[in-house]
Amino acid sequence: MRSVKSEREIAMIRRASQIAGLGLLEAMRSTEPGVTEYQLDAAARYVFLVNDARLEGYRSITASGTENINNMHYFRNTSTLKDGDLVLMEPTSSWDDGDMVAVWLKDREETTLKKIYFEGERVRLQPANSTMEPIYAKARDVEVQGKVLYRLGKGF
Repeated sequence: MRSVKSEREIAMIRRASQIAGLGLLEAMRSTEPGVTEYQLDAAARYVFLVNDARLEGYRSITASGTENINNMHYFRNTSTLKDGDLVLMEPTSSWDDGDMVAVWLKDREETTLKKIYFEGERVRLQPANSTMEPIYAKARDVEVQGKVLYRLGKGF
């Protein structure tokens, strides 16, 4: 992927991100015991299609329950949700202080995975690794691409 984008490409990426967010919100609204993972995927895909998206950028990982959610490459989407199941879906542009997020740093043209904290007109991006320094950026130069919903491993 090229790091330099035209205005048209940037507009298309932004629109695709908006559509993805709308689809995920619909899937979240559809989440309840008895629904299958593929039905949640279908709810999101329906919103993609009615908003003129032609194809997905990547295949959905919609996983529920402890057996499926631990596999980050899970693709079957066939399990039925049970009461209390955790569902893993990810892309989002919303966040709360302290969330681990994937952030596009516009001024640096790079993405990083850090805990995010809003501090007035700037944002502090705090690494999980205590030996690394935080990144400070102007709030307008930070675009959240996704939120870590499930973490596995000692590195977090």
